[in-house]
Amino acid sequence: MLDSFIFSFFFWILLAGLFTAVISGVVGSFIAVKRISFISGSIAHASFGGVGLAYFLGFDPLWGVLIFAFFSAIFIGFISYKNKAQEDSVIGAFWALGMAIGVFFSYLTPGYAGGLLNYLFGNILLVGSIETLILFLIMAGVVSSVVLLYHRFLLITFDEEFAEVSGLNARRYYLGLLILISFSVVALVKSVGIILAVALLTLPAISARLLSQNLKNIIVLSVVFSWLFIWGGVFLSYYFSVPASSFIVFLAGGVYLILWLLYNYKKRKICL
Repeated sequence: MLDSFIFSFFFWILLAGLFTAVISGVVGSFIAVKRISFISGSIAHASFGGVGLAYFLGFDPLWGVLIFAFFSAIFIGFISYKNKAQEDSVIGAFWALGMAIGVFFSYLTPGYAGGLLNYLFGNILLVGSIETLILFLIMAGVVSSVVLLYHRFLLITFDEEFAEVSGLNARRYYLGLLILISFSVVALVKSVGIILAVALLTLPAISARLLSQNLKNIIVLSVVFSWLFIWGGVFLSYYFSVPASSFIVFLAGGVYLILWLLYNYKKRKICL
């Protein structure tokens, strides 16, 4: 019976890790190439307002994360697209406001809201069948959207102005990309949490970009890196009894640092 329980436990973690890796790898590649990691960080942190509000009103915090992340993506996209000069200010405002709303409502919630820590820092070991199903649905939506709209996303990622001149509604697809980021944040909340979500959305992708400049290759490498970091974090957390999310980000950051040093050493050697 114990062996059956352990197999079931790791089975769901295995699936959850795979789905999370695909989501973060695919979406993170566009974030890295377009260099909008600050925007993705703002969407992620703004969604904490939804967690606090959900706890206060007594419904599932994941719905709160989804609502706040979605509308934050829409508002940030519209405002930043209309006024690039104020983009940093808008992103920073949403970042701070979302966190403030979350803290405010969690403080007003009667009793001890200990579950808030799981949404801030995540814990993939607590992912069960329902959460895995949600991850699968988000992954299916993300992959389907990217496959169907790949060339449009590719165009706005590398040259937005050329996309506009070519007759493509660049703003629509830019907003679509931000919406994919908002759904990715929802997917990453359970595994690494809101605070560390931006790390998993960026570190594997920028590591992959050091190895290739082709977007398709970056996506594949980013998914592989994410998968290795997640599983490495799970196994290390098992042996050291430390939250998996910390090890996942440690591994991602360590690999990026090593690749960055090797990449710059190689460039310097070529220049010499």
